[in-house]
Amino acid sequence: MAAIRARACRAAAFTRGFKIYTRTGDAGSSSLFNGERRSKDHEVFEALGNSDELNAAIGLARAHCEAQSATGTSLHDIMAQLETVQSRLLDLGSAVATPRSSSNERQLARVRFCDDGASVRSLEGWMDTLDQEPHPHPHPHPSPTHSPSLEPNPNPNPNPNPNPNPNPNPDPNPDQELPPLKSFILPSGGLSASSLHVARAVCRRTERRRALSKQWPWWR
Repeated sequence: MAAIRARACRAAAFTRGFKIYTRTGDAGSSSLFNGERRSKDHEVFEALGNSDELNAAIGLARAHCEAQSATGTSLHDIMAQLETVQSRLLDLGSAVATPRSSSNERQLARVRFCDDGASVRSLEGWMDTLDQEPHPHPHPHPSPTHSPSLEPNPNPNPNPNPNPNPNPNPDPNPDQELPPLKSFILPSGGLSASSLHVARAVCRRTERRRALSKQWPWWR
């Protein structure tokens, strides 16, 4: 019993030593990565908040992809790439939280991207492979004008095509068979795809807020 109590005390001490809050921002200011404190309504925290929200949305998408992979559709390649994107977003957040106007050279060097664009080229190369090789997508290609999940199926026959294999040598790139998009696609297609749509929308907002940094005097 004494040993059990001792372990319980050590566990309690460890729990008390780790807090998920600091209370240093209760007065309405928060600390940047370079140690500078600014008001929580400052533009820099707006940009950081959008980046954090995007990272969380991608994490949710990863969780849905993992759940879908457990049912038989492998999305591990997509999950790995999403994890890489999340890591780069953390790097981006560190850079945004280190304004050039108030950081010394050592602080700037700590958050400087030193891969000469390799991360961007790697991500773009992976996206190109999605259009060049057969790949398990998180959902079937939806109609250009509607989502399959919202449109009732007028034909109850699961295989309306009498010829199950009309093309013995199908093109390995299914995107080439799609007609040109002439209207918007309704975001949908299952949990994995829908969560990726949410992440895409948050990403575009994050990009808009980040682009404004070029106009912020405190960043230059």
